[in-house]
Amino acid sequence: MRCRRSLISHITRQHRTPSQYRHRLQLRAGYADTMAQTSTTATKRLVLRAVLHDVSPIVAWVIAVPDHLEVHDLHEVFLTLLGWTQDLGFIVRIRAQEVNSFRRKTRGTRLRDFALRRQEKFRYICDTLDWWEWEIRVLDVKPVEGEEVDIVCLTGRGAASPEHCGGPVAIA
Repeated sequence: MRCRRSLISHITRQHRTPSQYRHRLQLRAGYADTMAQTSTTATKRLVLRAVLHDVSPIVAWVIAVPDHLEVHDLHEVFLTLLGWTQDLGFIVRIRAQEVNSFRRKTRGTRLRDFALRRQEKFRYICDTLDWWEWEIRVLDVKPVEGEEVDIVCLTGRGAASPEHCGGPVAIA
């Protein structure tokens, strides 16, 4: 697999800047506390290792993302890395909390909201039709000066599976 060095160019078309996040939160009712917390919290860079389950040979990536990234945007990062164009939904399970693409109330949930720590693991299921299950581990949490943090693929191995191939069960 060829790891793309900077994903920011592809995601910038759909990605919102941190100031747009804050502006959108201001407009939403009931998020005044979140807005106050967001403006005072320093941006951190999360270094994540993602390993695809039930596939041989191993498919793994190490990516760096800002903690203010919404979970829905993290899903867009994975779709970009996989080279897939269609979105068939996702599920993220972090500490018995579930964020998915099917519930509106989970829109706007950021990685920062979970206060992720080093060595913490969580599940990410991409393409809920074929059930591609990833185990994501936080390798490092680094404070960053400034608001803008690029989304970068640091390293990777293994080939991405073709879209709509039936999932790990079909290719095993």
